[in-house]
Amino acid sequence: MEPGLVVGDYFVVVRYWLSVERGDLVTFESPMDRSKLYVKRVVAVGGDQIQLKDGALIVNGKPVERSAESEPCFSDSSCVVWRETLDGRNWKIQLSREASDSSPEMRNFELITVPKGQVFLLGDSRDNSNDSRHFGTVPVNAIRGKPVFIYFSISEENGVRWKRIGKRIQ
Repeated sequence: MEPGLVVGDYFVVVRYWLSVERGDLVTFESPMDRSKLYVKRVVAVGGDQIQLKDGALIVNGKPVERSAESEPCFSDSSCVVWRETLDGRNWKIQLSREASDSSPEMRNFELITVPKGQVFLLGDSRDNSNDSRHFGTVPVNAIRGKPVFIYFSISEENGVRWKRIGKRIQ
């Protein structure tokens, strides 16, 4: 989920919410192993049509606005950070610098319509994410909460990441 969440982040999850909307970051039961929770971003809800073309996200026939950021990737210098904007909300994602550095199936996904009561989820580290491109849409009732802020962060190499503590998760 880089750049928003990184390995070693511990975060608080709100378990009660009124609705799931495009752009929400959610925790959910893994479709492969319901005892595990994943974190991914909702990019389409029931009734939406979704597609990926050459790494560009297209929702309901419209490309999601994307602009390059000047910041480096968190842990990989061979990628680029982008800001995506959908429904007035924005977040950062990262993509491999060269399309050839990722498999074609990570950059392209044929048009589908998300079934009612389901969501389509993508990781923010788009070229390195096990998400709805692999396991399909996820029932809304499998969502367990929404991450809100980082309460602790540590790395094996550098210890506590003080600047990440208290950071709001978008």
